[in-house]
Amino acid sequence: MKKYENYGTSVLDITFYLLDEDGNEIENKDGTTKEFKLKDGIRFKPLEYLCEDLDIDMLEEKETTNKRKEQMKQDKIPKKEWDIMVEYTKNFGYILLCLVIIYFIILIVK
Repeated sequence: MKKYENYGTSVLDITFYLLDEDGNEIENKDGTTKEFKLKDGIRFKPLEYLCEDLDIDMLEEKETTNKRKEQMKQDKIPKKEWDIMVEYTKNFGYILLCLVIIYFIILIVK
């Protein structure tokens, strides 16, 4: 994959399943394999090393499924909330600047 030669790799999503003592998959009532994922906010360090020696030529592009597209939409911060976060950040910057100016005024006055 020539067009991706200057990129690294990482894990986007990973699914786990459980096995009993005999190596049988734990199943749902309908007979499908019961799937598990890491809880939100969990950082499992060994997964960060999973792609360390992965060569990009070992990969092929995957079509994004509708389910994944919906999940990606849900993971995005809504614009209104994003604007509020940006505004708080700007306000914090102004407050910090004012505190620095006050600090230097106090130093000069002494």
